[in-house]
Amino acid sequence: NFMSNLLVFPTSLVDGELAKKFQFECRKSGNYVSTLDCLIAATASNNNATVVTSNSDFKRIESIQKQIF
Repeated sequence: NFMSNLLVFPTSLVDGELAKKFQFECRKSGNYVSTLDCLIAATASNNNATVVTSNSDFKRIESIQKQIF
């Protein structure tokens, strides 16, 4: 089962701070990325994890590991 192999990380204040930075950087370059997507990206980044998604918005967050299908 694919879902049984997924890791789920809790979010923290540190993740929130990094999410704010991601969102600021995206908006500064003229791209909109939702707050929730930025929080997911930050949580993954702080846990050295890869975001696996079909959501192309994550392409706009350059400094994370991602697999977009």
